[in-house]
Amino acid sequence: MNLSSISQRIHDLCAVFLIVPLGSSVILSWNPNSEPDLMGYRIYYGTAPRTYDKVLNVGKVTRYEIRQFDHEGRYFFAVTAYDSSGNESDFSEEVSAVIQKETGADSSQTADARTAIYNFPNPFKPEIEVTHFRYYLTEAGKVSIQIFNVSNERVKTVISSAQKAAGEHTEDTWDGKDEKGQALANGVYFAMIKINQASHLVKIVIAR
Repeated sequence: MNLSSISQRIHDLCAVFLIVPLGSSVILSWNPNSEPDLMGYRIYYGTAPRTYDKVLNVGKVTRYEIRQFDHEGRYFFAVTAYDSSGNESDFSEEVSAVIQKETGADSSQTADARTAIYNFPNPFKPEIEVTHFRYYLTEAGKVSIQIFNVSNERVKTVISSAQKAAGEHTEDTWDGKDEKGQALANGVYFAMIKINQASHLVKIVIAR
């Protein structure tokens, strides 16, 4: 793998770099590199722009939640890719988030963040990725996820009354195809996520 190609590719990917603050933790998400000798990614972060004193080798995953921070405040994050020869790309575009402790007055804000329901990445490109649904169950229950187009026509059932354990879930995905496996057109779709008796509507954008 050519180092310059890694650098260019990671910059291209991180134009759609996603950061989801969850109070005392953050979720980082990015699109995958396509080089055959890609070995993985490293996440760098610190409390000043482009000054990173922490590094995590996360392997080939393209989504990672960081839970351990030394203190509250704004942190800055960037990602690199590396290959089997030890070459490493330049830093990606930088993103930041404010970290809060789960104590006192901040605890309610953290609880709201942890129960947030959304999909990532969004927009997404079905040819190279799937979109993940993120939701949180305060107790075990049943979850259904159905996809609708703007005409309110159901185009896909992702899961139906699936029994889920309490806690955070991101394992359910959609590849942008309908029930027949046909790729759907670019545009806006909606996911109806039903958790026990509560329904939540999430806007999804397919953008190739």
